[in-house]
Amino acid sequence: MVCSSRWRKRQLFCGLLLSFILFYVFGIAVLINKAASTSKPAKNDPQRSVTVDAAAARETPPHLRYRLGVKAAAAPPAAIMASPVKQPDQEGKDVRMGAHRDVRLEQCTTLRFSPTPLPITALVSFPGSGNTWLRYLVQQATGILTGSVYKDLELKRHGFPAEGCINASVVLIKTHEFGGNHSFKHFEKTILMVRDPYDAIMAEFNRHYGGHNGFAAKARYKSPAWREFVEGKSQTWSNTFLDWLKFPGPLLIVQYEKLRDDLENQLRRIVRFLNLPEISEGRMNCVIRNSEGKFKRRRNMEDNHFDPFSRQQRAVVNVYKKAVYMLIEQHEKHHR
Repeated sequence: MVCSSRWRKRQLFCGLLLSFILFYVFGIAVLINKAASTSKPAKNDPQRSVTVDAAAARETPPHLRYRLGVKAAAAPPAAIMASPVKQPDQEGKDVRMGAHRDVRLEQCTTLRFSPTPLPITALVSFPGSGNTWLRYLVQQATGILTGSVYKDLELKRHGFPAEGCINASVVLIKTHEFGGNHSFKHFEKTILMVRDPYDAIMAEFNRHYGGHNGFAAKARYKSPAWREFVEGKSQTWSNTFLDWLKFPGPLLIVQYEKLRDDLENQLRRIVRFLNLPEISEGRMNCVIRNSEGKFKRRRNMEDNHFDPFSRQQRAVVNVYKKAVYMLIEQHEKHHR
């Protein structure tokens, strides 16, 4: 009797233990199957496989990605970055084309830091006025690196290794800052890069939503964001130049449109202002052949007549434009 009772107890214990093991294995199998099903993208929605970090980076302007700590999305294929502005659905979608155009360029000279100290020279502009393009041209013409008060890692990796450098080893230092003596005190000379406010504001809006070489969707120009952008940036455009035209040291004004239309003479004028040796014919020809660089946004030929500015916006921008260009004309007359 005692042995029989013990045997039944053992059978009962083994049965309970086996049931618990089966239940545990079944639970794990259910959890694994659920995780696998949620990780698969929907058949009709391939974008569901994009990570949260990449999606957030796609909505974040590239110039803020590293400052905000957002992981940048993978760069688009080279064919997309190199293609001219092909935009089948620009009405509803921003056209992001990567931080730089993936093109092959001649290196007109070896880039280096200056072996001797140079005057600390500011390259000032409102964003969207061709500052990065002019840095590229000066580097190719002189062989000396340019710096910046900012640390744009995309620029640092693609042709501007002295990005973030603000000392006498670089020929120019990029800045968009203004504010009187606080901005002036670090610099001995200044080049002021001026672009028509309508083009500059649109270029900055495109950069904000499309990256260095992309374009904002046309639908964005009908949104409150565009109205607020024009209101704020037109005043910033004016304040930048009204402030820097008071710079107490040597000041050279470079107009974007003149640089674009008369590249050789304007570039030689800049080099003379910097007190650097004249550019040889061979090097100048090389610079002209490769003048667009990787960061100059190509104009969308389909949108030559696209005008997103309302009559009220134009009235405001024209007031600022007239005031700035009048002071520029006075400065040019005084320093002839």
